Amino acid sequence: YWDSRHGREWSVSDAVNRTASFFFRFECAKILPQPTRNNSVTKVGLVRHRLLRVNMRACYGLAESLKVAGQSNEAIALYQEILHLNPEDNPGVRYEVIPLMIAHNRESDAVELLERYREESALWCYMKSLVEYRTHGPTSRKSQQAMRAAFNANEHVVMELQSEGLPYNPSAYSMGSVEEAITCIEELDEAWAETEGYIDFMFAQYFKWEKDRQKKQRELKRKARKKKSATRGRRRK
Repeated sequence: YWDSRHGREWSVSDAVNRTASFFFRFECAKILPQPTRNNSVTKVGLVRHRLLRVNMRACYGLAESLKVAGQSNEAIALYQEILHLNPEDNPGVRYEVIPLMIAHNRESDAVELLERYREESALWCYMKSLVEYRTHGPTSRKSQQAMRAAFNANEHVVMELQSEGLPYNPSAYSMGSVEEAITCIEELDEAWAETEGYIDFMFAQYFKWEKDRQKKQRELKRKARKKKSATRGRRRK
């Protein structure tokens, strides 16, 4: 399959061979000592850092291939190993593994990562909403609040879901944009499909949220007009 993130094609055999070829480096990386605080830039530290990076790239390729091959639990285990090796998660592995965890009924693992890497992106908010829905159901206040928080992060997701088809795979996006909405749909469509009633819940909550938003906007406009009229009255006096 084509890996758009890295611009190359992966197969299970490719990933397995790549992982096997670097396996001895992974074992070396595990046993090499951590650099000390007073001597952080050492040859041992640099070698260990490079070996870990090589291993993480190999593990990531294998995890992606296992996911495509339907071996989801094995893929999740590898993703978790990568997060263990690199807690800062610079490559963004969490964006790959959380939807996979949700789609395969591993909400507790997903919640742990959501709490560990808190952020305000639309993808994060929609993942949080999905977890709350699967955990507490559609009538829960937590589920409804999480859904509204997702709409506040990006309101275009519902509109894009109603379109005939996603026009393209965006290579970049800004917060709150249509491109970000498309990315959310691409990342979460499998988990949404596995969650009965969630899409209907999303649409119902969206129309309530939109109605409340329009009401607030009308109220703000009314107050602005009232304030403007009062200002004009004072000037005339």
